[in-house]
Amino acid sequence: FSSYSYNKGDAYYDSIYNVSVALTQDNQVKESIVLLKEITSKNTLFVSKRNINSHYDLGQIYLSSLSDYELALFHFDFIFNKIPFKEYKIKEMNSNLRDVNELRKKSLFMLGYINHNHIGNLTKSKKYYLLFLSQYSGTDLTSSVEYELELIEKSITNFHKINN
Repeated sequence: FSSYSYNKGDAYYDSIYNVSVALTQDNQVKESIVLLKEITSKNTLFVSKRNINSHYDLGQIYLSSLSDYELALFHFDFIFNKIPFKEYKIKEMNSNLRDVNELRKKSLFMLGYINHNHIGNLTKSKKYYLLFLSQYSGTDLTSSVEYELELIEKSITNFHKINN
């Protein structure tokens, strides 16, 4: 793809994104990563829906397919910190792209989830989950966050019982 077009505009990056989605669905994640990295590396100066979707897809691939939690956290953190907490409207023609506000919410959840369930950093996880509740209370992930917080509190309580 990189030699396909010298004028790499929106249509070029849309086609790369569409191919990356198909590759991921076909379990060709390494090939998909190459394309997604091209999108994220060439679109760093502005927030585009395509760029945010690419970061989210990379985070999911690193988490689910490669168990590279640090890289997954990097991409979810990028989205969470790049997208302000407000209704953010970005119009793009590519219908494969998901809403950036939804991806921000899911990325914040994933920051808590990975820190708790894969890295074991209860302090960071709790911080992200409490932030989630302050920004997204009453949404579809609220009950999952509350459950995760209960587990964290139980772990902390058990830790204190063992070490006292």
